[in-house]
Amino acid sequence: MTLNQVTKYLLLTVWIAVLFSFKGTAQTCSCAGAPLLGAQSSAPVFGGDLLIGISHEYHDISKLYVNGDIVENESTFRTTQSTLMEVHYGLSAKLSLSGTFTYVKKYRQTGLHTQNPQSLAVSGVGDGLLMLKYKFFDRLKPPSLQATIGGGVKVPLGSFDMRNDGFLLNADMQPGTGAWDGIVWSELTSSFDSSFPLNLFLITSYRFTGSSERFGTNDIYQFGNELITTTGGSTSLGEKIGYTAVLQYRSASSDQRNETKQPNTGGFWVSHISKLSYSINDRFSAHIDGRIPLMQELNGLQPTTSYAIMVSFFVNLSKRLNRFY
Repeated sequence: MTLNQVTKYLLLTVWIAVLFSFKGTAQTCSCAGAPLLGAQSSAPVFGGDLLIGISHEYHDISKLYVNGDIVENESTFRTTQSTLMEVHYGLSAKLSLSGTFTYVKKYRQTGLHTQNPQSLAVSGVGDGLLMLKYKFFDRLKPPSLQATIGGGVKVPLGSFDMRNDGFLLNADMQPGTGAWDGIVWSELTSSFDSSFPLNLFLITSYRFTGSSERFGTNDIYQFGNELITTTGGSTSLGEKIGYTAVLQYRSASSDQRNETKQPNTGGFWVSHISKLSYSINDRFSAHIDGRIPLMQELNGLQPTTSYAIMVSFFVNLSKRLNRFY
């Protein structure tokens, strides 16, 4: 094993050790639709190039927490499944357009400790996301450095007024949010030469939430603003296999109804994501992600994610081919 290979694996070992030194707890559920901002991890594509991805994400949301402490809860089982389609198209050498479209399934079963548990399942088109990304700095000399900024909107394509037996469902069981949101996004990446295949990245996004009429005219509901910061590194573990280790911080302010903060909403969460990528050939790749919650501080009593798994498949129609995304 060469010195560069030894250094690479030592760096990855230290990175993983740091990640797992956090207290293991839980992360919030994707209560309002699909995790759109978390999907925006692809770098801008070159002019005229096209990258398409299909992902399916599964969240187990059976844990119940108050602030940072778990509450014994054997009476409820909850899951959220999201299917996402990403499309990234290069408008020029520095400017690209990204779109994410979703389909959401939510399931909740309550009263498991009784003889008559109640089940509720909803599904439908979720909200969408449109973004422009501009690469304003690009140094090709190793170690390379790229800096990109972006902005866009979350489009309220998903339903926010589904009912069960005539009663309006809670916001956390709706496929969409019913509101237009503004989004700002940035990415900083650095990679080394081919003898040291290590890529480092920092991605930050902020969502300014809009509002919608929830229960009727002049009854306005607004989800909390959301900040997501993701940092990590990726490397190749062979000719066709890649590995990515990620530390993600997410915070959300409390929801508001008629400008009044709602209890049991908002907080911050830290999670670790490990990702394996397999290059089928120069244009097709498959990925599997596992998310483990590490740290949290919630506002009041909230259901949170125990774990999440995502499987993705990407088709690279670019003129310049990159193996892993």
